Amino acid sequence: MSAQAAFAKVHSCLIVTLPGELDVQGIGALRDALLERIASQRVRGVILDASAVTVLDSDDVVALTRTLTMCRVLGARALVVGLSPAVVHALVLLDAPIAALDAEASVESALELLDDEGHYAA
Repeated sequence: MSAQAAFAKVHSCLIVTLPGELDVQGIGALRDALLERIASQRVRGVILDASAVTVLDSDDVVALTRTLTMCRVLGARALVVGLSPAVVHALVLLDAPIAALDAEASVESALELLDDEGHYAA
């Protein structure tokens, strides 16, 4: 992952904009930074915005799924948003474990869901 992820806190939610190119090592670095922020900033919801991501493979999906699980263990509801139809199609063809990803179509729909569930406090 050559570019850095961008983090923005909105109320009790953290929106993380993923760079266009991801790899397992980069996801690991992202995970470490994300978990530290969840613990130190009392984050209750996490949205990983993958709208710039052009390629994911099965290993990347497993790493992302583990990151989402770790967020939940720390008390933050975590969602992936913005996966492109091309990326989803490729992942299905690769038989990647995408069913384990908790996903929404957009940042807006994820914020609405987190608000409905009580994870988005103003």
